[in-house]
Amino acid sequence: MRKIIVSEYITLDGVIEDPGGAEGFKHGGWSFHFGGQEQQQYKFDELFASDALLLGAGPMKGLQPRGRTWLLKQERMARE
Repeated sequence: MRKIIVSEYITLDGVIEDPGGAEGFKHGGWSFHFGGQEQQQYKFDELFASDALLLGAGPMKGLQPRGRTWLLKQERMARE
């Protein structure tokens, strides 16, 4: 049986929307100001340690079509 692992950006007080600031919310971009190379590497490793991804409609729109091609290329490189 497979596991479902949830990976989210969320603040201690429960804010979850628009962590990168691309959606234009009043408090958007709250999480990307505090990360660094170590955080990026952690999220990259976490992404490619999985066998499958379950993405909502919003992230899928961001991945089409150029982003999806990049994601597949990164996956191939990670497995080599």
